[in-house]
Amino acid sequence: RMGKITGTPEAIEKFMSSGNEMASIVKRRLMDLATGEIYWSVITPSQGALMTHGLAPTTPRETVAAMKEVFFNKEKILEKKYIDFLERVVELYKSYEHEKLKEVTGKEIDELLKGAEEYLERLRKLVEEIGKKNAEKNILALHEDLMKMLKAILGDGSETQLKDKFEKELVDKGKLPPSASKSLD
Repeated sequence: RMGKITGTPEAIEKFMSSGNEMASIVKRRLMDLATGEIYWSVITPSQGALMTHGLAPTTPRETVAAMKEVFFNKEKILEKKYIDFLERVVELYKSYEHEKLKEVTGKEIDELLKGAEEYLERLRKLVEEIGKKNAEKNILALHEDLMKMLKAILGDGSETQLKDKFEKELVDKGKLPPSASKSLD
């Protein structure tokens, strides 16, 4: 009861300690933002970018190495600063997870947030680039398959000769509609 009576040393101590608890809560929330939220905001889209490239979904542990190997070393379509940022975020998360990191500042969170926004914008562009490359590959593969089928049906010849044979033997003879010729252009 004495701790609830206004003006007693116990009541004053209770009021004072609530401020310390507030600081602890704010620091913990800053850590959650800096580690968990920013970590997942860059890891998950990175996994998506790797999937767009044709890889099976990676685990978070494998993601940094895969991003570096595929997009930086092999394809050379992602700049080093983005790999460095991803590594920094993962390192920060792991430090927190292993209780090595105890506190982050608001300034550090601002830097991480800005870096995450830049990283995510670059990933959007990267996925668009990959999509265009994949579409081009698909079109070329489709064209190659079509030429192989024409050779199997009409015999050997250059692409121009195959198109001419296609017109004469299939379209002109009414076996295929005239619109089929457009497929070869």
